[in-house]
Amino acid sequence: MIIRDFKTASAEEAIINLPAEYHSAFKKKELSGAVAYFAGKPVGTVAWKKADDAAGELLSLYVAPEARRLGIGTGLLGYSVIEMQKAGLKEIKFKYSDYGDRTSLTPFFNDSGFETDVDEMPLGRMKLSDIRTAAKKKGIDKARDEGDCIFDLDGKVKAAARNALSQVCGVDLDIYDRQWPGTYVLMDGNNVKTAAFLREEDDNLISLDYLLNSGSPENLASLIEKILNRISEHYSDDTEVEMLLATGSGAKLYEAMFGKTHATYRMASCRQPFDLY
Repeated sequence: MIIRDFKTASAEEAIINLPAEYHSAFKKKELSGAVAYFAGKPVGTVAWKKADDAAGELLSLYVAPEARRLGIGTGLLGYSVIEMQKAGLKEIKFKYSDYGDRTSLTPFFNDSGFETDVDEMPLGRMKLSDIRTAAKKKGIDKARDEGDCIFDLDGKVKAAARNALSQVCGVDLDIYDRQWPGTYVLMDGNNVKTAAFLREEDDNLISLDYLLNSGSPENLASLIEKILNRISEHYSDDTEVEMLLATGSGAKLYEAMFGKTHATYRMASCRQPFDLY
């Protein structure tokens, strides 16, 4: 196995296994990381950044399926720890979804000397047709269709909306600008009243990543109606929308519209000094 820093690896090989949400930061050279090679081929990537004065944040660790169980993940993790220490950092932090095919990450990190905490959060998942039915029962279908999709805005208006969203949400908007169905926002001048961030996971699944409402319930109803009308033009009734209910207010809103959730989502996190590694 050979490990090459992002500075010496080719950009194409470095970005190939990097999640899409980090492509923009990689191109802006805001990430540190490395590529692992086995038999001359790039088979793994690790990426991290400085989170604060004390800690480096591990953002991504990936090894291609055909190259797993060869010590490549361990090598990339060890490389990132050494590089963080060289940068004067004292701790490492990371978080990831302990869900689906990522459940293997927890024993991997634990075996590598890291203590992870796993929290369970409600996960809502509804068909688009059921969401429309629930919205109709709550009278949302009678709300005014208001708000904009970021895709539809031009020039200064789009820049102002993006700037306002970044300040309020702290979210990297580049990924949502590139992916359908995108970001929807209801503004009051330069202030964000309501916003929703959506991603297409696949042809039959949309992820509602973030929902913000600093305005009235009517504002929220208006934006929901806007989103339903827009995505219903492009997705079938059987398309599912997945919602991670990470806040109490989000869980209450979901239960008020759809009833109890039937699934949970596990999120793992760690912040640990290097001397305990």
